[in-house]
Amino acid sequence: MTNVRSADYAWITVDDPYLLDEGFCLSVFSPATVDDVLAGLPAVTESSTGDLGALCDLAWDNGRDLIGGVLQVGESVVLYEPYGYLDDDAKQSLSTGRVAVSVDGNLAASHFRFYRDGASVTMFEHMFADSRQGNDPDAVLPLMEQVGGFDLDRGPEDDPALDANYLASSFALCEAITGARLTYRLMSESQFLICRFA
Repeated sequence: MTNVRSADYAWITVDDPYLLDEGFCLSVFSPATVDDVLAGLPAVTESSTGDLGALCDLAWDNGRDLIGGVLQVGESVVLYEPYGYLDDDAKQSLSTGRVAVSVDGNLAASHFRFYRDGASVTMFEHMFADSRQGNDPDAVLPLMEQVGGFDLDRGPEDDPALDANYLASSFALCEAITGARLTYRLMSESQFLICRFA
C-alpha cells in the first residue's frame, strides 16, 4: 500500500476525449499477470495492441460488444472497459488469491468496489462514501481518510466542493489498496492488449 492522496489524481479532471468519458470501468488486480486475468474472463475472440484511443474507438464502433484493454503495471494488471459491460461476478471471482478493485463511472452513477480472496469487502457509490456495503464496509476507512476527498459524514453542512474530488479519490484509494500507480501518461500512452470477449 502506498502513501497516496486524492490530489495525486487531479489529472482525472483533464478534458480528454477518451479517458473517463460517458461510461467506463477500470479494474486493477494485484498481484497478477495478464495471463492470470485473461484466464478468468470470457473467451477472447479477437485481440490486437493499441493505445487507449484505439481501444475506445473500437468499443465505440462496436456498440454493446464486450471490449476491454489489459495492461501489466508492475505486479498488477489493469483492465479498462470503455463501457464497463463485464459483470461484477467475474471481477469478484478474479480476486481469489489476490485483491481486485473496480472503479466505474457513467452519467448516472459511479461506484467503487473492493474484492479480496473471492469475497466482496467494501463497495460504495463515490458520492455517498458514508454508505458503504460489503462483508467489511469499514475495512478501508483508514485509507479513505488518508486519501482524502471523500465525504464520510454527510449532513446539513456538506461541502459541495467535495463533489469534484470523488473520482480522483476513488482512483487514489485504488492505488492505496493495490499499489498500482496510474498516471495520465501511463493510461494515455501505454499499449494495451485490446480484446473482444465472447
